[in-house]
Amino acid sequence: MKSKSLLLSWKAVMVLINGLWYEVFDYTTVKYLTNGLSDHTPMLIQFPTAPKPSPQFQYCDIWSSHSDFHSIITSMLPIVSSTHNMKNLCNQEKEARDRYIAILSSSLALIKQQCKVEWITQGDEYSRFFFAKAKQRKLATYIYNIHDAENREVEGFEEVRKVMLAFYTKLLGHLSIIRRPIDKEIIKQGPVLSQEQLVTLCKPLTHAEIKEVIFSIPNIKSPRPDGFGSGFFKTTWPETGPLVCAGIQDFFTKGKMP
Repeated sequence: MKSKSLLLSWKAVMVLINGLWYEVFDYTTVKYLTNGLSDHTPMLIQFPTAPKPSPQFQYCDIWSSHSDFHSIITSMLPIVSSTHNMKNLCNQEKEARDRYIAILSSSLALIKQQCKVEWITQGDEYSRFFFAKAKQRKLATYIYNIHDAENREVEGFEEVRKVMLAFYTKLLGHLSIIRRPIDKEIIKQGPVLSQEQLVTLCKPLTHAEIKEVIFSIPNIKSPRPDGFGSGFFKTTWPETGPLVCAGIQDFFTKGKMP
């Protein structure tokens, strides 16, 4: 674009990638650098290693249809009830998982040698497009750069984590050691529980109440940190019900979650 006093110009500069790119590279970031002697804009493409959480166990409801499902649960209950045995079980699971991955990797390597590499890498075009699109949407949620409290641009996943942690620590505050006593006169200004309601709240939870709450949780809800959801406890309630009720009642008695 030209004018009488000065010359203005612009050009479209971008980096285009396709589905094959996402199969080879992980997270990709582009920097548009300042022009030098050339009229072309330098572009710096980087492939920082994206943080990947370790895979976690997650219970599947279809497992309950297996004929040996309930017998396996019953045989494992004594081990779960003991903390010492539970640690040994975790170690055995880790060793078994490592052996499984080693055997699986060897088997896949043999299959790749026996089959055509083109078929393995290309596969079904629709499946490749689906998984590439899913990976693209996942990578789009990553935050690689951010501005800190002093409006400075920070790059890198670890640096972004530090900035966000500092922001929310300042926003939510630190743990307060000094606590002010509750003013009972202020409490009396609003609605309060009756003596009968207080006695009802202090009653211990029954097994029927605990079962009713757990069975009211849909199976599609997010599972616990250990991967077990409400569907597992519904299916195995005859075996795990007493253990679950004992743990919940112990929490309300001691105030500590094992």
